[in-house]
Amino acid sequence: MYDYLLRKNFIDETINSVLKRLVDLKFLNDEEFAKSWIESRQKYKGKSKYILKNELRLKGLKNDLIEPLLNEAEDDLETAKTLFEKKKKTLAKLPAEEFKKKMAAFLQRRGFSWSVVSKLLKEG
Repeated sequence: MYDYLLRKNFIDETINSVLKRLVDLKFLNDEEFAKSWIESRQKYKGKSKYILKNELRLKGLKNDLIEPLLNEAEDDLETAKTLFEKKKKTLAKLPAEEFKKKMAAFLQRRGFSWSVVSKLLKEG
């Protein structure tokens, strides 16, 4: 937020005053933001913890804040299972080999490790 306001040519004194006010009103809370981000991206976008960690880092959050929240989050295998079941419906008409190939690519694009992907394909 600080960098954004600085790019908009606000002076430091104004930026600090605004940020203090936002923190006091609990509008700026990195931990709450990260919790909400992780929960919604896992639930609605099916993102792996690896992807979530990178997204939060890009937003300027520190690893020491991100790691504990990711440890509390839903397991990657559970998230991947949910995605697998959803995607399975759209790929159902494909031959087995093509199904596996497309499903593996889909899950890996979401950031899931090969061990998670291969386990789901075997259970499939």
